[in-house]
Amino acid sequence: MQGSKIFWAALFLVVLVQGQVLVGEKINIVCPETAGPITKTAAQELADHLGLLLPPSQIAITANAVDQTYNFYVGTEPANSPLQRPPVPEEAFYVISKDGTWFWGDESIPATYQKKKTLDGRSLASPGCRTGTMFAVYDFLDKQLGIRWISPGKEGIVLTQDSMPALKEGFYSWNPGQLKQRSLRCGMPRWTAYQKSMNNYPAPLQLTEAELNSKSTDAYIWLKRHKMGNSFYFNYGHAFTRWWALYGKDHPEYFAMQSDGVRRPEHSGNPDRCKLCVSNPGVTKQIVENWLQGNPRAKVINVCENDSGGYCRCPGCLALDVPTPGEEFDKHLTDRYVWFANSVLREASKHDPEVMVSMYAYSCYSEPPRREKVMDRVIIGFVPGGSPEEVAQQYEAWQKAGVKQIFYRPNSFHLNTGLPMGFEEQLYEYFQVGMKYGIMGTDYDSLHHYWPATGLADYVVARLHTRPEMTFEQLEDEYCSAWGAAAPQAKEYWHYWRNNVYYKRVIPNMAAIRERGRYGNFRRGLMWDIDKYYFLEDFDQTDAILAKADKSALTARQLHRLEALQLANQHARLMYLALTAKSEARLPRGRDLLNFRIKHRDDLQFFWSSLMSRERDFGDVANVMLAWDMRDFQEIKSTPLSWQFQMDPEDKGLLETENWPAKSWSAIRKDWPARLRTDRCWESQLPEDVPAEFKAVLENYNGIAFYATALQIPESWKGKDIYLRFGAVDESAWVYVNGKLAGEHIYQHPDDWILPFEIPITGQIDWQSSRQVVVVRVRDTSGAGGIWKAVHLGRK
Repeated sequence: MQGSKIFWAALFLVVLVQGQVLVGEKINIVCPETAGPITKTAAQELADHLGLLLPPSQIAITANAVDQTYNFYVGTEPANSPLQRPPVPEEAFYVISKDGTWFWGDESIPATYQKKKTLDGRSLASPGCRTGTMFAVYDFLDKQLGIRWISPGKEGIVLTQDSMPALKEGFYSWNPGQLKQRSLRCGMPRWTAYQKSMNNYPAPLQLTEAELNSKSTDAYIWLKRHKMGNSFYFNYGHAFTRWWALYGKDHPEYFAMQSDGVRRPEHSGNPDRCKLCVSNPGVTKQIVENWLQGNPRAKVINVCENDSGGYCRCPGCLALDVPTPGEEFDKHLTDRYVWFANSVLREASKHDPEVMVSMYAYSCYSEPPRREKVMDRVIIGFVPGGSPEEVAQQYEAWQKAGVKQIFYRPNSFHLNTGLPMGFEEQLYEYFQVGMKYGIMGTDYDSLHHYWPATGLADYVVARLHTRPEMTFEQLEDEYCSAWGAAAPQAKEYWHYWRNNVYYKRVIPNMAAIRERGRYGNFRRGLMWDIDKYYFLEDFDQTDAILAKADKSALTARQLHRLEALQLANQHARLMYLALTAKSEARLPRGRDLLNFRIKHRDDLQFFWSSLMSRERDFGDVANVMLAWDMRDFQEIKSTPLSWQFQMDPEDKGLLETENWPAKSWSAIRKDWPARLRTDRCWESQLPEDVPAEFKAVLENYNGIAFYATALQIPESWKGKDIYLRFGAVDESAWVYVNGKLAGEHIYQHPDDWILPFEIPITGQIDWQSSRQVVVVRVRDTSGAGGIWKAVHLGRK
């Protein structure tokens, strides 16, 4: 057969001549001694996969061809190659003939890695590392051998054939086409960052350095198997995170003017999120000066604004905005940022007429501009919001505003709670909308590695980058085929979560969920109100679906996948019960979930650290941290949800004439009539709990405040070690019992405000009294403020 076929703008598969090639019983993989790390990795990947179809003992990797053996040449172009030109960036080729199979492609290694003989997965995924030869091998494994990769590691490799098939003779090629960048951020931290983030986490679920490196390598290689990479590297991402440290003292005029007229970060604790005064010409000049000093000089200047709020309110910046009548200040700031990007481009073009500039379309500047037009050579990183239909309208409007180059930078993976989500078809639709409107690349933030819960979504998005012509149904069938004869049950399982939960309950309430989560945080809102959208019967129904599978018809690999899916559904049920637990049920539910995770630590392909981090950041919503921290307690009791509260803006409560910690309980109740919930910071108390005027004061209060409650301690605890366990306090706390200082928790490290702590109170208890008065002095300098995670009384 001769000719060619173009499947899609993002992928080209060329077949010139086809016949049947039988490789025989022995295979030799030729990898030259001079081969670089990309070629060596490609050769090893080929050997590992062929070893699943042939006895591994029949496969060898050598530096030279072997007679009487079928040879695969990796990193070598055949002498009679039909290719008459150099490869374009990332392009991949392979030729199959009776004389052997050759793999080669465009390779490029950043200068920092060129002396290394081997590269780990993270290095292979770094910007500027082009891996065409690896892509040639993966294309061969996919198209010729029918191998699929549904998740990282060996357990994620799916064989569609039991033995080595006959190969189809011909010349094949692949190139990235439309998608010059294909990126799913891996989401696996480096060891040093991982160690810092694991403070106080359950030790049995923490990874060793070797385990983390192994999982990271598997994940990065999985991304390469799906041909993630870039043929055109451009700088982007929040660009000015170090500017306050660099220029805040000498050039405060570079930075945003806040509502109080001062140029500063909105929150002193987050200088990395300080916004710029984009109307200031000095900012533009500083950016261009920094760029000119680069060696080598970047082809793209990154002007993506920092994250979060605190935008400039100076007259110059306000004059760049185009608000509609009555519109709030920070609802639409796109025009100022398009003007800013254009300004930097004009200045830089004086030095390089081909330079480009990148900016985000994100947050309050995600909507298209109302007045400004986007100049050629401004690249837009689009972070969309809304339904696929609404996103399509936004793409169209950006194009009308002059955009020529736009890449898709979604946060949609951050919807992931660790429960089955059912959002995979919607992610498919978003991707296809982007392809329709000509996106030049993608950057998904990021994989969460909850593979048994949301692996279908991860697979669909990854596979789309090289097979965008496939329908969602085809992708779903391809994924579910990994379960063999149980594929119908696997498909029905995913259908249930998609149709009965995500489409019927979640999507219609997206706005309410985001509002509940505060600052538009969907995941937090969903986990806080999970019982409104998931029901216990959902887990009964999905258990029943999976139970219908005929296990006797499955291979060992397929049976393992089915049992893992059933185990994951058990985990989801326990997680739901822990998320919905109230009062005294919180600890036992948390213990059930924690014990399950420890028992099945290695049975489920979950990155437990990531999941627990989300749960902790949202207030230990699954009670896992509570269960771990209270593991040494024989008994625990909840303290009252609401405590007496008194602000102390003058910081006089500890003065000898005041001595608030020594107040009697009756005096506290009289003098401090306000009561605040201790499971919420003082800035986010519920309207039904505090008067509106007081709530408005609390929302803007930073300073000193006191909490107080009275506790009854069982007589049977006498002679035991007794503690108060605080879920979290923002920021510092001093704890008094019966007027005596029992202990303190001082904010010193970035995570101190979200971490639990214990205060021993045995020595302060008055056993002659039936009531123990607890007073907590809190100091908050910025942000939420106060006791915001439950307080427990416990004995060891």
